[in-house]
Amino acid sequence: ASDLHLHGVWIPLITPFDKSDAVDVEAVERLCNEYLADGAAGIVALGTTGESPALDADEKRAVIDACARVCAARGAPLIVGTGTNNTRSTIAATKALADVPSVVGALVVVPYYVRPSEAAIIEHYRAVAQASPVPVIAYNIPVRTGRGLGEGASGHCGGATVHGGSPRITCMGSRGEFSPQVGGDLVDVRRVEQREVVAFDGDDGQARAHLVPAER
Repeated sequence: ASDLHLHGVWIPLITPFDKSDAVDVEAVERLCNEYLADGAAGIVALGTTGESPALDADEKRAVIDACARVCAARGAPLIVGTGTNNTRSTIAATKALADVPSVVGALVVVPYYVRPSEAAIIEHYRAVAQASPVPVIAYNIPVRTGRGLGEGASGHCGGATVHGGSPRITCMGSRGEFSPQVGGDLVDVRRVEQREVVAFDGDDGQARAHLVPAER
């Protein structure tokens, strides 16, 4: 369903700061090295765990550059969170990944706070995917955004044969939430997966359920 092939365990990185309130670049590099040495398949920078909405542009760039250095040295892939609640800002952040080594995907959250319609969410992802130099991962976490990626939107976003969807968008859920409302329904995730949409689970507690066939 996408030219991004996800497998194994990817570690979402925290954003450590030093005593001067600056991004602790050495700590970022150390964490990346430790996780990859322990067998992680890849690193996810600037996701929910990294609290990216609280970082300014320079801080985000420091995190990206540090992760990229380690991943490039180790031959490991890197996913970077670029999503905001503004389509133009998201496109700009995503385009900036073009020259970053080891980046294989952009993690783009469903626009938060503004609570867009499902049609608007689909158009947001289409616009970002068209401008992106790397495959896009649609990040569904309604407990934090207030708006979920519904089953219909998931079908549009992922899977070249599903509703004319984009082959450059993969779906990722946290806490199994692929329902249009906050709270989600895991059965919906599995039905979407069976329609050839790739779902990358962001919650350890939900992983087993994704391996169990949904009732038809």
